[in-house]
Amino acid sequence: MSLVHAGKFREDLYYRLNVVPVGIPPLRERPEDIIPMIRIFLNQNNIKMKEHKEIDSKTIEILMKYPWPGNVRELQNLIERLVITTKGTVILPENLPGFISETAKSEDNAVIPAEAGLKAALNHAEREILLNAQRQYKTTRAIAKALGVSQPTVVRKFQKYNIKDPGTL
Repeated sequence: MSLVHAGKFREDLYYRLNVVPVGIPPLRERPEDIIPMIRIFLNQNNIKMKEHKEIDSKTIEILMKYPWPGNVRELQNLIERLVITTKGTVILPENLPGFISETAKSEDNAVIPAEAGLKAALNHAEREILLNAQRQYKTTRAIAKALGVSQPTVVRKFQKYNIKDPGTL
């Protein structure tokens, strides 16, 4: 509605489109949709480009770990890119862009040895959860809401783990 008031969106079109508001959660909150979407986009691009590419199961595992900040459009564009750029018939993990592979590696490297102790492991896990939330949400309020804690708790945890507040980046 703010775009209507600013004169950047037609008011009549707004009311036509807003008959039944539909809230669709972001892809990162619907991991069960990722594999079917990969299959659909792969099939569409194979037909469009007259290819017969398949996707390796390890590649799918890596894609499942990625937070998809660009949502469904990012996944769709990535699959198209992989069909175009992958040599051979199987899309392997090494065909993925570096930033996606790095996200998966950082999650894999998050294993703490038992000798470190429970407290260290819990602190590490809590810090990783906060960092992941920070990548997905723009404010400490949004992070707090997503994690089910208060906003001051998020601020305290950011200070504890020396994480920069997303509002100050």
